[in-house]
Amino acid sequence: MKIFILIKMKIPFFRICLTEEEKKYVLKVLEKGQLSFAEECAKFEKNIEKITGSKAIFVNSATTGLHMIYKALGIGKYDEVLVPSFTFVATFEPLFHLGATPVFVDVISEKYPVIDLNDAEKKLSKKTKALVFMHYAGYLSDMTPYIEFCGANNIYLIEDAAHAFPVKNEKNYAGAFGVAGVYSFYGNKNLHLGEGGVILTKDENLCKKLKLMRNHGIEKIAFEREELDVGYDIYFPGFNARPTEIQGALGNVLLKRIFKMQKRRKEIVMRIREKLEGKFIFPFDKKTPSSYHINPLFVKNSRQRNELIKYLKEKGIQISHHYPPAHLFKYIQDRFGRLKLEITEEISEKEITLPLYPDMEEEEVEYIINVLSKF
Repeated sequence: MKIFILIKMKIPFFRICLTEEEKKYVLKVLEKGQLSFAEECAKFEKNIEKITGSKAIFVNSATTGLHMIYKALGIGKYDEVLVPSFTFVATFEPLFHLGATPVFVDVISEKYPVIDLNDAEKKLSKKTKALVFMHYAGYLSDMTPYIEFCGANNIYLIEDAAHAFPVKNEKNYAGAFGVAGVYSFYGNKNLHLGEGGVILTKDENLCKKLKLMRNHGIEKIAFEREELDVGYDIYFPGFNARPTEIQGALGNVLLKRIFKMQKRRKEIVMRIREKLEGKFIFPFDKKTPSSYHINPLFVKNSRQRNELIKYLKEKGIQISHHYPPAHLFKYIQDRFGRLKLEITEEISEKEITLPLYPDMEEEEVEYIINVLSKF
């Protein structure tokens, strides 16, 4: 008979670990004195393009990237966009700034927490301009039904791939199935730049428009102009969506080990799933391609979830929640009244997200498994 003695540890939800090489590379950029968008940012865009096979537009956040996509596609006042409620607010927040209306769609189940096309069908209208597919937890679902749905209804397919860099199937990388998509490089993402994002598209004209939009509608960023060329023109009102050279440099050096980090993330997720599948519900099949950005699980009901949260806190394991139903936020209820999305509300009350980062020690992984096994 095995007896486990659990020595209490403190495990954060996420931990960043940069190598000395990565720190030195960023320091060199600081010493150059060019901190605004320049060679490192341009190089980072090219590196993303080499990986994904799509055009890349490096911006200061995925939220800004979605805002730019919506605006570039002409989505605005009186238009409607189908969005999940089981997502972060950034998926739909920019629509309010454009005068457009997010229409909240339910998800399929805790096993497949992505937009349910049956519910989307019911909520289509003559005002519908797009559907936003959110790649929950970094898993790449079969996109064919969503491509066909949007094609049949003559609406745009846009991807919120904030969680999903880098993951692909036999056809494409996440973010490259629709007209455009975004990656996030926020501080806890797989590629952690503090802030930042990339827009992906295969549409050359849309790419050109988005690059103009990123820089106030100006044709060239300052570093691209000739040394003595001080003139410039503005083609349309844009944004200041430029990232910095610090982000670009950190991105370039982290890309060298992005797949190694992803492999380690997968090892951790699979270890935990193998030991605890059956006791808890984990989303998607094990064979579903994933970036393994986060490691969510679902319990039987809200009561059990509350008990689990308290238990894990006592054991020193920090967790998170992905996600509270967006349609129940105060602003949304004030605007649209009390919407009802049964599956979203049900699974949100059963979800917690476990710690996950590539530098997690073996002892930490085993501790999480043993603690959860004893719940």
